Amino acid sequence: MKSVYNLPLVLDGFPGWGIFLIVVALIAVLAVGYFIVFKRLMAKSVAKKYAKPMDSAPIEPTKEEKKEQEKLAKREHDEATRSNEEDILLEEMKQKRLARQDEKKEENENREVILSVSHLREYFKLGGKGEFKYNKAVHDVSFDVYKGEVFGLVGESGCGKTTIGRTIIRLYKPTSGDVYFKGVRIGAGTRWNEKEIKYTRIRLKDKLKEYDLAESSEIEAASGDEAKINEVKAKYEGLRQEEISKADAIIDRERKNIIAAKRDNANVDKDFAAEEVAKVKAEYASFLEKTNQGRSLASDEDKATYEEYKKKLNAAKHAKITSGMQMIFQDPMASINPRMTVRGIISEGLRINGVHDKAYIKERVNEMLDKVGLLPEHADRYPHEFSGGQRQRIGIARALIMNPELIIADEPVSALDVSIQAQIINLLNDLRDELGLTILFIAHNLSVVKYFCDRIAVMYFGNLVELAPSDELFRHPLHPYTKSLLSAVPHCDPDTEKNRTRIKYNPAASHDYSEDKPTLVEIEPGHFVRCNKKEEKEYRALLASGYDSGYGQ
Repeated sequence: MKSVYNLPLVLDGFPGWGIFLIVVALIAVLAVGYFIVFKRLMAKSVAKKYAKPMDSAPIEPTKEEKKEQEKLAKREHDEATRSNEEDILLEEMKQKRLARQDEKKEENENREVILSVSHLREYFKLGGKGEFKYNKAVHDVSFDVYKGEVFGLVGESGCGKTTIGRTIIRLYKPTSGDVYFKGVRIGAGTRWNEKEIKYTRIRLKDKLKEYDLAESSEIEAASGDEAKINEVKAKYEGLRQEEISKADAIIDRERKNIIAAKRDNANVDKDFAAEEVAKVKAEYASFLEKTNQGRSLASDEDKATYEEYKKKLNAAKHAKITSGMQMIFQDPMASINPRMTVRGIISEGLRINGVHDKAYIKERVNEMLDKVGLLPEHADRYPHEFSGGQRQRIGIARALIMNPELIIADEPVSALDVSIQAQIINLLNDLRDELGLTILFIAHNLSVVKYFCDRIAVMYFGNLVELAPSDELFRHPLHPYTKSLLSAVPHCDPDTEKNRTRIKYNPAASHDYSEDKPTLVEIEPGHFVRCNKKEEKEYRALLASGYDSGYGQ
């Protein structure tokens, strides 16, 4: 048998197979050689294409590559320009704020408090039929807002910022605490007074039981000694009367406070209107006496003066102290009536206050539209015909038409995009300088708050945890929650953003309030922190060491 592995035998017996194998071998050798040569040629071609020797001219890019390069350059230029504009805007706002602070340094001691919030609590009842709980939206918050400043209120969603604003403007009735506007109490709650009466009676009852037990014990010990027994009875009778007198004094005081609070809540606007009417009558007293209360109008000038007097008197009768403060709401579309024209929306406050002169209303509406950057022809349009930023301007115009001294801006830019946010902030800043407004600015954006506000209050779960001037708060944050908020602010610099460390706030781990309860303590002049005595010492030592957070840059 011939072996297929013996090549000579195969070639002798099967000449066709021998030729076939030789051809296959040659093809394989040629294929391998071609692959090696092709690979080397491709490597040289690629190297030649992308090599840039010093003595050779650069390769001309194609049209598509040129277009891509131009687009990239334009995008980088636009981003750099936008970033520079934002930096310039923020720097201008900072310089304005610093200039205002410098102007007011000498007046700090005599600043006029336009708004004062004292121990404000706002609870919402949950449940019913005797089984209910309280949602403590705001718990024991106190602060003052000075005339002409921008006071920032920041914190996470649900911490009670909007609830404070709505309670100040009397959309909510306070559960407890007081709200003063221009020295007049405009809101007062009575729950804490009622609780004080309740627990005073409970304490009195427990104390009397304690005296009864002590008296019985001493009488039993003095058994048979009539004089001693009478002495013990007289002693404890005196103690009982003393405790009863103390409790009665507390109950009488709290009842008077409740009556006064209810009276102020019900009559604050009536009292204010009466004062305004008296001022108008005093202003025109000589004229009224001369014209027999307007019955003897001899000239056209007298008639014009009497018409002016009647308009002012009518406005005074409808005056409300809360007209001096207005609110800009967070959602511009939800806060305006879609069935009313812009003219009707803006002028609604005037009509409520007794102004019905159409020519005067038209003039005032056009004036307000001009102030907020809209046109007079917009007055006859409806809200759905405007963009979000324009609708927010309508809300601002509605607030300004009442000539307020205080504006509560409840996150006025959170529903808008970045470019529109800058426009609204600039508008508020200009109006603040032009009209001398005081603004309570509620927001989430700490960067905006830093450059727009003079002082900042930080809230957490219904409590005010830190209050300080803007620069002081960013440079020396003390409360752990404030540090956590500031650590969440993104940075424009990529290297800084890459190395940014996020601080997480855990109240249970950060504080031990089991025995020593926290209060709002002034660590430095104007810098308040919610802490106990142990934390107060730590914060004072930290500031004394030259601590600087680096967030103030």
